[in-house]
Amino acid sequence: MSGYETSEIMDALLEWTQKKLSFVLNPTNLEETQIRYDATLNVINGLNKLGLDVPENINEEEKKLSLILYEAEKAVKDLRALSKELASLSKEIAKQLPRAQKTQASQRKRSASKKLRVVFPDGTIFSEPVASDTFIKTLQKIGLEKLSRMSSVSFVSTEEHKGTLNERAIDGYFVQTHSNTAQKAKTIKKLSEILQINLSVDLLEK
Repeated sequence: MSGYETSEIMDALLEWTQKKLSFVLNPTNLEETQIRYDATLNVINGLNKLGLDVPENINEEEKKLSLILYEAEKAVKDLRALSKELASLSKEIAKQLPRAQKTQASQRKRSASKKLRVVFPDGTIFSEPVASDTFIKTLQKIGLEKLSRMSSVSFVSTEEHKGTLNERAIDGYFVQTHSNTAQKAKTIKKLSEILQINLSVDLLEK
């Protein structure tokens, strides 16, 4: 999730809590309930003074209205606290967002500027301008046939995967190259460990 999306979500949540708070605090909703409760309570008190039994339906009405007022008061407190927290968090996100975006842009720039270099024990070096070319040449030297038979290798196959992006046909095999430069380096290092071929894999500045 990007910072921009996060900021929009925070604004939407803040707007929602403020709307809910306005609804709960709406004088029409709250005052009418309070008036009904006070009137019901007066009836109950009047009957008690006269020594008369309070009808069950009036007792139930008093309990229902009392609960509504209690829950409304609790909801106001909770919504006010949530609104305050969201407002504070939204301000913090807005303050940190430019810095985060700058950091992400810098990281993307550094990642894009890396060059993959692979050195074999026999001195063969592959370090093409495009990481995919270095990746493929490395796999070719290791042996595409050997790699296609390995259960742990899914990116080299004798069958074409239609609809797959960045798949190259090489010497009768199909090699997927959709990973980024850092992932390609990690993949080659893993192959080196599995096959015990002692490859030197580096990411260099272009």
